[in-house]
Amino acid sequence: MPALRTGSILLVISAAACSGNSTPTAPSSAPTSGAATISSVTVSANPTVLKKKGATTQAVATATLSNATTRDVTGSCGSWQSDNQAVATVSSQGVLTAESSGSATISAMCQGTPARGGVTLNVALKATPTLITTATISRSPEPPFLFRARFQYTFGEAGGAYGINVNFLNTQILNSAGVKMDEFTSYNPNVFTRLWGSNHIGPGETRAVAEVFDYNGGGDSRVYTQFTASVTDDLGNTTTFSDTISESWSIPSGAVLPPLAGRDPNAFRIAK
Repeated sequence: MPALRTGSILLVISAAACSGNSTPTAPSSAPTSGAATISSVTVSANPTVLKKKGATTQAVATATLSNATTRDVTGSCGSWQSDNQAVATVSSQGVLTAESSGSATISAMCQGTPARGGVTLNVALKATPTLITTATISRSPEPPFLFRARFQYTFGEAGGAYGINVNFLNTQILNSAGVKMDEFTSYNPNVFTRLWGSNHIGPGETRAVAEVFDYNGGGDSRVYTQFTASVTDDLGNTTTFSDTISESWSIPSGAVLPPLAGRDPNAFRIAK
């Protein structure tokens, strides 16, 4: 191929490029498959129960794609909605905030696809008070009596968000025939303060009251307690407990119960 020199510029001309018989070759490209599209969207949150006003939880939007894979699309959801904003609100980023007790369904629109069903958020702005009563019966260590009973009333708060104030505990002890064995016993806030230092029980805490007494029960160890109690949480919600429980002595193998003869069958005494 000839080279043409003009002045100081050297031009090299390709014969192939100038040939009238040449045919340009188009660049090759491999075929590509279509991008996966969103088939459906679901919304979730953890936790789904909030127990304090102003508490928050993050909603998560998960898309199922046309290729059967899933993808977190929380950040690309253009619209979040709460069907009960008095209970819970939702921000543009999917952050849920508790406002008052109740339930709200949270939904979203993500890349043009509405979430299926949404997620239900429950707001429980109150404490979770508990009262567990246990009873044990044994042989009384005091000679005038056959049996010793111990009833324990354990107050607690299981929710961990709010405390409770114990308003009262009223108890009545009955023998196996349903006859009252003692006078009606009432515990008020002053009594609880004397026992515990305060009638208030903090979130997640427990406090107990025990009644221990000796009795003969007419020779029958079974005994009952009827009780009613009331507590009010830090938000002013009041809960009342009322129940009757009973227990009897399971005499150990080989043990011999002393005779009732010579003892007052109705004798009863607070042990401590």
